[in-house]
Amino acid sequence: MINEHFLKLCELRAHWWMTSAVTGHCKQRMLSHGDGTSFTDEEKTADALETAQQHIRLYQEHVDNHS
Repeated sequence: MINEHFLKLCELRAHWWMTSAVTGHCKQRMLSHGDGTSFTDEEKTADALETAQQHIRLYQEHVDNHS
């Protein structure tokens, strides 16, 4: 059975991360590479969009596994 609450949460999180990337909010995050160098603003935006994609993948996997 598909858990509608899980799907809605995935959807909302994906929207939040996409909005964060579009508005530039994600650039406020303090992120660094393994060697300690800080992410550039472009890398922070790319990371936010990848996080959104991950939530979309989780949504799709849940649908595929429970349909």
